[in-house]
Amino acid sequence: MSAKEKKWRKFYKVLFILFYGLGFPFSLILYFTGKDAFPYALLTVAVFLPTIRYNHLKTIKVNDQSM
Repeated sequence: MSAKEKKWRKFYKVLFILFYGLGFPFSLILYFTGKDAFPYALLTVAVFLPTIRYNHLKTIKVNDQSM
């Protein structure tokens, strides 16, 4: 695993913790208390963020192997 890939894995780990641990639950709490509309944008990100991470890390691996 290259240093670049390690850096991005660490970045995604922090992003996932912040998003799934704080952002998304907070939005759902606001929705269930009636203070905000349903978080459709956050739901979309929650569904596609793992795919984005996987494809990005795969691209980094391919680029590192071709060098």
